[in-house]
Amino acid sequence: MSRQIYLLVFPAAANASRVNGTRAHWAILIPQAGSETKGTVIHVVGTPFTGYGLEFKRGYDCSVTRRAYHKMPLALVREEHIQDVSATHPNEVDVTPRDALETEAKKIDPPTASPEPLNPRVGKRCQDWTLEYIQWLISRGYLTSEALAVLDAAKALETRA
Repeated sequence: MSRQIYLLVFPAAANASRVNGTRAHWAILIPQAGSETKGTVIHVVGTPFTGYGLEFKRGYDCSVTRRAYHKMPLALVREEHIQDVSATHPNEVDVTPRDALETEAKKIDPPTASPEPLNPRVGKRCQDWTLEYIQWLISRGYLTSEALAVLDAAKALETRA
C-alpha cells in the first residue's frame, strides 16, 4: 500500500517579500495512517543569517495551525518507508530519524548561513533544501519525478496579499 505525502507551503507576507526578500516556508507532511492533516513534518528551519537545521516535527496538525498555508499532494510513498511515531506533545520537535524518509533527509545537508543574507538570490534556503531532498528521494526510488512539477507549482504561492 501507499500513502499520500504533501508539500506544505507557508507563504510570506507580501510586504515582507517586497522589503527583504522573505520567501515562503516549505515543508513535507507525512500524515499518520488514516489522517490527511496530522503527522510528521520534515523541514529545515533557520534564517539566511544563521543557517538552517533539520527537524522532524511530530504530532503536527494542519487543521489547527493559525498560519496561512497551502497543502499540495506531492507523491505516493510505499507504507514500508513510513513509521508513524506518536508525539507526547503536539508539534514535538525531534532530530532523530525514525523511518526511511527521515533517514534519507539526514543525508541532505541543511543550508548554511548566506554570504549575503538580505539578498534572496544568494545562498540556499528551505525551498532549496526541499528541492534537493525531493530530487534525492526520486533518485533513490522513493518518489516519482512527477513530484518536481508540484514544487514548480509551489513557486507561484510564495507570497500572500
